[in-house]
Amino acid sequence: MTTKDRTEDLLAVIRAAQGGALTVRAEGTSASLAPLAQALNDMLEALGRTVSQIAGSARSALSAAKGLERALQSMTTGLSRQQIAVAELARRLRAL
Repeated sequence: MTTKDRTEDLLAVIRAAQGGALTVRAEGTSASLAPLAQALNDMLEALGRTVSQIAGSARSALSAAKGLERALQSMTTGLSRQQIAVAELARRLRAL
């Protein structure tokens, strides 16, 4: 394989990653391009970890938001019941 071919292979990996394929990796290459390939692979690995961490944080935030929604629904129900009870008490007091 020529250096040009190996460079094209690295560019193909970069283009695939640019398109969202973060699991692609540069294959073995010439000694002159090996540091570049290793740096690319390291970068993709780090980026994949970062994306996974962000996804985990997003799942946690969604779970917390759903919990807040349930709590607010419960509070709304409780406030509605309390409003009805206060209105009934006021009606009874007026009837005295």
